[in-house]
Amino acid sequence: MTTNTILHEMMNTKTVAEFVEYIKVRVQTSTQAWLEIAHAFAEAKEMYGSESDAFRKLLRETEFSRATANKLSSIATSKRLEKYKKKLSAVHSWSTLYTIHSLSDERFEKVKEAFALDNKEVGVAFITLRKIEALFKQKVEETSFKLYATIKLDEEAMRGRLFDGGDYENLENLLEQILTTIPYIKVIRTDVEVVCPHKVVQFEC
Repeated sequence: MTTNTILHEMMNTKTVAEFVEYIKVRVQTSTQAWLEIAHAFAEAKEMYGSESDAFRKLLRETEFSRATANKLSSIATSKRLEKYKKKLSAVHSWSTLYTIHSLSDERFEKVKEAFALDNKEVGVAFITLRKIEALFKQKVEETSFKLYATIKLDEEAMRGRLFDGGDYENLENLLEQILTTIPYIKVIRTDVEVVCPHKVVQFEC
C-alpha cells in the first residue's frame, strides 16, 4: 500500500459519531415527511369526508388503506405528538408515532421518562417500536396466560414480495380487532423486524 493510498484512507476516515449524526438527520427528514403526509390525509378527510368518493379515490391512487389513512390522520391531530415534536423527530416509522399517540397517559409517562422527553438537556434519540414495546413487556411465566396459537409468516413469500407491507398491515388490523373484540387475550410479538423473513406473532390466552 503506497503512502498516498494510506493518506487518502486516513483523510476519508469518519467517526461513528459522524455516521450517527448523518443518519439521524435523514431519519428526522423521513419523520417530517410522514408528518406532512399525515397532515395531508387529515386535511383531505376533513375536506371531503372519510366516506366520500373523493377520499376513496385518494386512497386508491396513493395505495394507502383506509386504516392507515385514519391512523395517519390521528397522528396529524395528536396534541401529544405536537407537544413533543422535536424530541420525537427521529422515530423509525410512522407506526411508532401512532403507537406513542395511542398510549394511555400512564404508559406515556413511562415513555417520557425512558426517552427524557421533558429534559431539554438531553438530545434527540432514535426511537423504535421495539423499544416502546419493551417498556411494557411482561414475562410470560409471570402471567396466567397460556399459549393458544402461533402465527408464522412464510419466508419465501416475504422474499418474493408476495407478502408485502399491505398484507402485514391487514394482519395488524386483524390482530387489533381481535384484541378489542375478545377480552383476556394477549398478542406477543417477537423482537424481529417485519422486514425480516422470520416474523412470528404468538397469541396467548
